[in-house]
Amino acid sequence: MAASWEYETNNNITTSRVLFLRGIRINPDSSKLWLEYFKLELLWITKILERRKIYFKENFLGDEINVQISDLILVNENDIEKEVVDIPHLKEESDIKHNLYLDDPSVAQSTTHDDSAIISKSKELSEIQKSILDLKIPRIIFRNAIAAIPTSLPLRIQFLQIYKSLRSTFTKEAENEIYESILSDFRLDPKARSFLATHSFFGKLESEKEISASEYFPQMVKTCVKEFEKCCQDDELMSTSGMSIIDEYINFLETWMKICEEEFMLQYFELLLKNLCQRSEQLSLLSTSGFKIWADLELKSNNNTAKTILNRGLKLYPNSSLLWLNFLEIFKQKQNEDIIQNEDEIENLFMEACKIIKDVDERWIVWDAFLKWTTERGSNYMKEAWPFERVLKLALRHDEMGSTPYEIGILERLLDYSYSQLGLQIFMQITNNLITKKERKPKFFENCIRIVSREVHVKNEIVRKFYDLMIRSNVKREESYLAALEFELSQNDMNRSQQLMTKGPGFAQSNHVGVYSDLKTIGKGTYGTVYKATHSKDGEHVALKKLLLWDIDYDGLPITVLREIKLLKELNCVNIVKVLDVVVEDIYM
Repeated sequence: MAASWEYETNNNITTSRVLFLRGIRINPDSSKLWLEYFKLELLWITKILERRKIYFKENFLGDEINVQISDLILVNENDIEKEVVDIPHLKEESDIKHNLYLDDPSVAQSTTHDDSAIISKSKELSEIQKSILDLKIPRIIFRNAIAAIPTSLPLRIQFLQIYKSLRSTFTKEAENEIYESILSDFRLDPKARSFLATHSFFGKLESEKEISASEYFPQMVKTCVKEFEKCCQDDELMSTSGMSIIDEYINFLETWMKICEEEFMLQYFELLLKNLCQRSEQLSLLSTSGFKIWADLELKSNNNTAKTILNRGLKLYPNSSLLWLNFLEIFKQKQNEDIIQNEDEIENLFMEACKIIKDVDERWIVWDAFLKWTTERGSNYMKEAWPFERVLKLALRHDEMGSTPYEIGILERLLDYSYSQLGLQIFMQITNNLITKKERKPKFFENCIRIVSREVHVKNEIVRKFYDLMIRSNVKREESYLAALEFELSQNDMNRSQQLMTKGPGFAQSNHVGVYSDLKTIGKGTYGTVYKATHSKDGEHVALKKLLLWDIDYDGLPITVLREIKLLKELNCVNIVKVLDVVVEDIYM
């Protein structure tokens, strides 16, 4: 911020450089500092070139430039600060290793040289001007940045983006240096090699549609294909990351195939994709997404070929939900065309997939698709032949029951589905079935309550039943009592609220007030008196609030008291008194 302020407000490039250098010395691993300093130097170079364009009709930048520098062009040299701000040495810098970056004469001069010499109106270039206009300082910044942060590919790409933003040919050599560094340092990284292969598309301001419609598009694609083929011939790369680089290649072709509208280019992409997938399968380097893309291409003309490809893919990747769903999609399309009359074939395929897939996450995806498919079949089928037991067994095997979060998530999805598609009656049958077969945890009943509470017409007895079951599933769980208490308060049922207060954990630990001694009055109010007291067993000091309950037999506990207790039990803050106990004795609470 300080460096930016010096440049933007004071127009003092020298002090700004000094501040950036200090920040980099202290934080050499900060990508942001390196990039911002890099931008500063490029902006300054742009300013010099624009001035020379005005003074001497030189045009280094070309006609198109995408940098906001109009305010810099109008700066008067006399307004520029000639003095460098004296920046004191910081203690943090004392133990910092000397940076080779400062050894370069160009950098040293840039931090001490008078700015007027750099922006002078003399046509003859000084040594420092030549150095600056050759992009020497930005290139030194880049080299030192990658020395400080050697493993960051995104950092190098960001440097390239800044060069590209100038939209000028004078940065070409500097850009090539970055490309060469990526190839040298990330030769076996598939993401880096993919970036290099497609770099002709990088930094374009046109939209993808505009690029695909341009006359240069076919040549650009062929250049990229040539580079990807080079990657496929790199034995070391293919032995370490062959499948990944092929995935990058396939994704490149598929992406531009979807964007392109020219028929001859579409045929070219399709031919390349099929050929690449076939070669990759022979090398055992075709991934699940590769098999899917290949099958989708064949599906346009031949269903049987697509099925054959997916069958081969499933032999290699039997746990892939992606391939199973693609395979099932073919059968669903045939069903829509009335080629398959019996829907049981699709159901059997779903069941086969769930039985074969061992990975729970992948099975969940197929199982969820099965539920959606049964929804599409129509409510009559589901009500008459709802295969509840089979569906649940498909989702979770015996040894996976009780696992978290799979069982909870699957049961939640199943309950949601059964209620929304089959109605309350079937939903209650399913929940009763689940409860009788196995002891359920509070989370299960919370989901049941959430589902049935959606409808206003659902009777309170049904909701109350699930609250009671939730409490019984874990009688020590305080959250269950508080949730039930909130429900009863919303129904203005004071008797049930009072029963919950006396049963809940943490509400009736002491049974009587006599366990507290040394009562000293702290204060009195409208609703009762507050005492300071001591627990006779553990000696803990507490605040005791004594309330007078005038008509407890007739009205029950006042709703204001119940709500206050409930809220205090839910709150957990060092600045708020925690409720330890609630005791009702005679007409006091």
